[in-house]
Amino acid sequence: MIALRDRLFSGLAVVLIASFAISLFLGNAALVEKSEAGHVFAAGSARFILILGFSIFVALQTQRLFESREIEAVLSRAISRPRFVLGYWLGFAVAVLAIELPFVAGLFWIYGLSGDAVIWALSLSLECLVMLAFTIFAAVTFERAMSTILVSGSFYVLTRLTGFFLGIREATPDVGANRVVNPMLDGVGMVVPRLDLMTQSRWLVYGVEPTDPILLVMVQVSIFIAIALCAAAFDLQRKQF
Repeated sequence: MIALRDRLFSGLAVVLIASFAISLFLGNAALVEKSEAGHVFAAGSARFILILGFSIFVALQTQRLFESREIEAVLSRAISRPRFVLGYWLGFAVAVLAIELPFVAGLFWIYGLSGDAVIWALSLSLECLVMLAFTIFAAVTFERAMSTILVSGSFYVLTRLTGFFLGIREATPDVGANRVVNPMLDGVGMVVPRLDLMTQSRWLVYGVEPTDPILLVMVQVSIFIAIALCAAAFDLQRKQF
């Protein structure tokens, strides 16, 4: 497996364990709610590490496929390009779950989290999967790791700041330049998956609020995954090898 060959599991495991240890230290250093502070630090750092780690790995691995022309050898077999994209994504999805599940199990074991942590873990999985799909699309389009990492990172920042932009849009009247900017922000809110509403660390402490649109966001993210994979397959279909 590619992830094993390139020591993806061992590398991310070491970083996650280190972040977990630092989170335990920071939690114990807190004056109040030591346990809550510890697992919030651990959960937040794990979210960032998984997203960043897999985005970089997918970008580098896809660039290697194109530069070594290994992708030509794969596509020369009896496999369609859409099936290749789907299988490529599924392979990384399995790798994400293989790393995430032990970490989540560790959170449950050490901190004794409530059932709402299951929703947090499911949300983290979907967030990783949607970023995998978009990173694969960017990697197939640009074929260069640095461009892919920059585009994927910018996309992730945009998805995390969408709520902030929409809040500004609600607070500003439709006058002057806002007549152009506000509809653009509305369009961004409709197209971009609302990752700012997913995998919230407060769920681990206070639980999921009834007003949290979890199901709606998960459906939106699932649709975006399908769109990103279809776009990657379409772009790969256009390439000549």
